[in-house]
Amino acid sequence: MYSIVAVVAAALLSTAAAFSVRYVRGYQAQIKADFEQDSHSALLTYATLSRTALLRGDVDSLKGMASFLLDSRAVFVQIVVGEREILSVRREESDIVLEPFPLFRLKSGSVATIHSLDEVLDLAIPIESADAKPEMVGYTRIAFDADEVAQLVASRTRAVIGANVALFIILLVPLAWLIGRQRIGSAIKKPSLPSTGEVLMAGPLTIDLISKEVSIDSYDVHLTPKQFALLSHIARCPNRVFSDRELIESIWPTSAYASAADVKQCVYTLRKRLARACDDPSALIVNVQGYGYKLSIPQLDRDLIES
Repeated sequence: MYSIVAVVAAALLSTAAAFSVRYVRGYQAQIKADFEQDSHSALLTYATLSRTALLRGDVDSLKGMASFLLDSRAVFVQIVVGEREILSVRREESDIVLEPFPLFRLKSGSVATIHSLDEVLDLAIPIESADAKPEMVGYTRIAFDADEVAQLVASRTRAVIGANVALFIILLVPLAWLIGRQRIGSAIKKPSLPSTGEVLMAGPLTIDLISKEVSIDSYDVHLTPKQFALLSHIARCPNRVFSDRELIESIWPTSAYASAADVKQCVYTLRKRLARACDDPSALIVNVQGYGYKLSIPQLDRDLIES
């Protein structure tokens, strides 16, 4: 009897888990599609409205319209005509670094995606000549903050996980009560594996250098290889300031083109990831103006441990 109940409970949980995965993926795809559509519409609207001001050379009007975009989802607005940058404004708190791109990458009358990252959607549309013979003379470029999409998906994922946990409790707690806590524990408990990796611990941070796993107060944070390399490097000496040159040599040891801008961008994206597990990542990874960056642990109860 107990085995039948256990099989039914396991089947229900498996079905619920599979449905939850499909639901979250579908929701993520829909939210992303809506965000991209809204971003395309905003770029087209701004490009259309700014054309008259651009022909008059009215930069103040261009800036005024751009400020409305920066107050919503945009983090960067740029207008380039020929080799001249007419407008370049960004959101005050944003330190995003966007590289220039050649005009020939654009197609007349269509929106081009320059970058599509977790943190930003970078779009551009060509500016057509006002002459009788249309030709591309420049472009309007807007980068949109995509972090809101990640936050919406994360919120919905937490809700789905909560529902699955509730279902797990409803199904398995009565079963555990029926067959005895010890028996069910021995049936589902997995043997713990010994720790074999080198682990860095600093304040709330735990960094496994072998499995490349990072957690803050036991909350897992998924990082890219460059983000992991930067964090693990400064975590070896908490509160010590690392210069841009030191970080470049550690993170881009074979690149001859890496610069302070790459370090700045890497720190920016790393803070974005850490923000999902801590309230103020800027207070954890601190920019010491003019010197570099450090992992700030104000009350370090013990020295960095390597085991």
